[in-house]
Amino acid sequence: MLRTILVPLDGTGFGEAALPLASRIAKAASGSVHLALAHRPVAPVVPMMEPVPLPVSIDDEMRRREQAYLEGRVQALSGKGSPAVTFAHLDGSAGGAVVAEATRLGADLIVMAAHGRGALGRLWLGSVTDYVIRHADAPVLVVRPEEADTPSPEPPPMRRFLVPLDLSPESEQVLETVAELAVLFQSSVTLLHVVEPFFDLVDPAAPYPLAVDHRLTQGRLDEAGRRLARASETLRDAGTVVETRIVESATAAGGILEALDRGEADVVAMTTHGAGGLRRMLLGSVADKVIRGSRKPILVKRPLTAEAKT
Repeated sequence: MLRTILVPLDGTGFGEAALPLASRIAKAASGSVHLALAHRPVAPVVPMMEPVPLPVSIDDEMRRREQAYLEGRVQALSGKGSPAVTFAHLDGSAGGAVVAEATRLGADLIVMAAHGRGALGRLWLGSVTDYVIRHADAPVLVVRPEEADTPSPEPPPMRRFLVPLDLSPESEQVLETVAELAVLFQSSVTLLHVVEPFFDLVDPAAPYPLAVDHRLTQGRLDEAGRRLARASETLRDAGTVVETRIVESATAAGGILEALDRGEADVVAMTTHGAGGLRRMLLGSVADKVIRGSRKPILVKRPLTAEAKT
C-alpha cells in the first residue's frame, strides 16, 4: 500500500514540482506525505588556500531558514481534505540522507523532481535523483518540472501507464506499484516490449549492410507475446484494464521514446535494469536514456535480488 510518500526538497520551485503529484497520490491512497531537506554546510572556495568552513553563526542561520522553509511547505500543503504532512531536516550528503530517511520511514514511494538548484546555485536534484534511483529500495516517481521558478499547482495526469518490459523477472517487479496506482486512478496500462532486430553473422570486413535474421527476430516476437500475456494477468487480477504491445525498433530506448512522442502514455514505469537475450543488461542503459529523454513522469524501481526480498 502507498501509505507513506517521501518528497525530497531543495528549497526551490524545481524541487517543489513533485509536491502536487505526491499530495494527490497520498490523498487517493489515504496516506501521508513526508518532506525531507538535507542540510550540508557550504564551504567557500578561497583561491590558493584550503576551503574555509563557514562561521557557526552563518551555518545556524542557514539551518533556521531551511527549518522555516519546511514548516512553510507543511502549512501550505495542510488543510481540509489534505493528507497528513510531516517533515524532517536531515544532515549529510543529500542522496545518502534521502535514502536513509526512506529506509527509516519504510517509505512506500519516493516522489521527486529530476533536477533543481540548491544553496549558492549548486546543482542538487540532478545527481541526487540519480543516486536515490540507484540506491533506494522504494520505487521512485520522477517528475520533470517545467523551466520555471513556480511549479504548476496541478499534478500531471496519470490516466495511462506505459510499462516497458525486457522479459526478465526483474523487469516485472515494477508491476506491483503500477497496479496500485492504476487502481487508485482508474488508469489503463500498456505493457510494451521492444524487439531489436537480429542480424546474420557475416564477415566483419564485408562492404555491404548486415542482413536481418527474420527467423531469430520472429522467435523473439513469439516469446514476447507469451511473456507479456502472463505478465498482464497480475494487473487484470487487480481490476486494471491492460493491453500488450510488441514493436520492432533499432534500440529499446528509441522504441519507448517513440511511443511517448506519439502521446501514448502519461507515465512510464520501468525497472532500472533487467536481463534480456544472452543475459545482456538491458534496462540499465535504457532507463537512463528514457529518464533523460522524456518529459513525462517516470516511475522507476530498482529490482531487488531474491535474497533482498526474503
